Amino acid sequence: MKPPARPEDVLELRFPMAATLSPEGRRLALSLAATDAAVPADRTSLWLLDLTTDEMSQIDLSAVWLSAPVWSPDGGALAVVALVSGVPQVCVISVREQPATLRPVTTLPMGVGMVTPDWSPDGTQLTFSAPVKPPRNPGAPYRVTQPLWRLDGVGLIDDLRQEIHLVDVDTCLVRQVTSHGGVNAAVSFSFDGARLLYTAFDTDDRRQRFVVRSVDLASRDQRTYYDEQFYVFAPAAAWLADGSVVFTTLNSGGLERMSLLVERPDGRRAVCPLPSDGWLFGMVQGDFPFFNLQSPRIVVGPGGRDAFVHVQHGGKVNVYRTSLVEPGDWQLVVDDDAVSVPFAATADFLLYARTTMTDPPDFWTLDLRDGTRLRRTALNSGVPFLGSYEIHPLTVQSPDGTPVESWYLRSVDAAGPLPTVVSLHGGPSVACWGHAYSFDHLLLADAGYGVFLPNTRGSSGYTAEFVKANHGRWGQAELADLMAAVDGAVAAGLADPDRLAAFGISAGAFLAGWAVTHTDRFACAVLDSPALDWAAMIGSDIGPLFMPWIGATYGAGEAAAGVYARSSVTTYAANCRTPVLFIQNEGDQRTPASQSDQLYAALHIHGCVTEMLRVPGTPHAASIGFGHPRARTAQNEALLDWVCRYLPPHEATDGATIRNSASNA
Repeated sequence: MKPPARPEDVLELRFPMAATLSPEGRRLALSLAATDAAVPADRTSLWLLDLTTDEMSQIDLSAVWLSAPVWSPDGGALAVVALVSGVPQVCVISVREQPATLRPVTTLPMGVGMVTPDWSPDGTQLTFSAPVKPPRNPGAPYRVTQPLWRLDGVGLIDDLRQEIHLVDVDTCLVRQVTSHGGVNAAVSFSFDGARLLYTAFDTDDRRQRFVVRSVDLASRDQRTYYDEQFYVFAPAAAWLADGSVVFTTLNSGGLERMSLLVERPDGRRAVCPLPSDGWLFGMVQGDFPFFNLQSPRIVVGPGGRDAFVHVQHGGKVNVYRTSLVEPGDWQLVVDDDAVSVPFAATADFLLYARTTMTDPPDFWTLDLRDGTRLRRTALNSGVPFLGSYEIHPLTVQSPDGTPVESWYLRSVDAAGPLPTVVSLHGGPSVACWGHAYSFDHLLLADAGYGVFLPNTRGSSGYTAEFVKANHGRWGQAELADLMAAVDGAVAAGLADPDRLAAFGISAGAFLAGWAVTHTDRFACAVLDSPALDWAAMIGSDIGPLFMPWIGATYGAGEAAAGVYARSSVTTYAANCRTPVLFIQNEGDQRTPASQSDQLYAALHIHGCVTEMLRVPGTPHAASIGFGHPRARTAQNEALLDWVCRYLPPHEATDGATIRNSASNA
């Protein structure tokens, strides 16, 4: 029997961050994230995996890696951004000899950006992003003029402005290519090496937008393919062999389906519409660096005529192959109960990452000739607390007939209706529950709880109407869906109706807060990085983007203020009798900490039991793979402590007595 997971065990796990296939397709270069528990701090390591022998070896150069590795065209070297004397520089790692050697090819005083470099087709140059202006004095006063001037977990946008550069690999001569003054997200060479394609956040006017452009290296002429309003996620784009560019249509924050567009060298465009029920890329929330794993990417095949992309269907993410020559020709190539994301392709193989509810992500290959799938890494095979769990899929009808897809997770040796933690995902619109690994959920299951995962309205991966159903009426449709789903889990004999807890992160914490201010069904609640007051949310890093979700323009008089108040959890604080724990990252710019402060104070005013865990210096959602190791373990400890305190996994009396005594504590 496996030992139960403990809060600190999350630090034992390794997670893939990036991978790329060598030109001949026999070697894999991996970037892995792990935690040095003694410090504690997260570290990234580089590895080589021989796909013919399955031998995996670390590139042990005692360096701090800051980007994904990229193979040289001849397969003899890797390019990567690494710290050199404390400054990020583009480096080349020779892997022909053992041990591998590292050589910096830039020595820029201000260093380079974290954008992954790219090789020219002849292997003589690398392109990268780097700042051109001296850094701001962080202690000096500063003035902002743009509506969007900072980003959670990143900092001031003005501090991120960089330009595209080239460096000669032999001579180390650097030259600047662009002067756009934006924030670069990606750059790559065309197949013939004559042009660069780059994606950037452009802030040269108040419109603030993402752009995809190419620049001719001889004439410096630029061409714009994409120029759309900022919606958090950058577009994906890639070169084709004939000089065409494939890129995504507008990413509206998950509110409308995206497609692929191909722009030919002569300016003609062709749309590659998705299968009707799929969402390009999508996002299934996990408890690991899942944003990195599921980032929008277009993997172009070696001939430049087709591409592989991941497509969400409810709680699954599948991999499709699509023709870029015959738009509309889609082939489903990876389809199972998992989240699968393509990373690289050769003529014969597809490399992809795969995770499930109980399995942290690993890399797999698909043989495109016969369909054989092989697991290529077992990054956490020696971790003792990993194991099997029971997963019960449920689809219930909300009172108005809307289907709500859900899952109930519990230990394999669990019996009878269980005390149940109802876990609510973030987003909304850009996230849902599904087949992605979550340490939080397995920690709770090992402690004796059932964990229930409902995808209420607002979740990604379903219909456009479903994802926008909460706009202008926050909390109403979601709460109806939530309680109907809970009743479905009770009717299935899985959940104890009198022993329920609510737990949510970000928008999920909004719904958990809404639930405990509108019903007394829950013995306790944990609100992690919560969105609680929509007026306060306007002051977040992307605050104005929320206005269409609320249904009124902020600051437009009393009527508009009433709309914001009616949709805010803080308005209903006096109704709450449920013990509430707040988990608040003090550096959170996405759901500002003032909201937790307000509701925490209001609950005290109205006599409700409440406590707050404060995590200094951490950004939004730091507890699920984006923050300091201390943030992750502290959240695990606090979550388990609070739930065990007010909803003991093994009751001594009837559940109603426990629930009522907790409410009146």
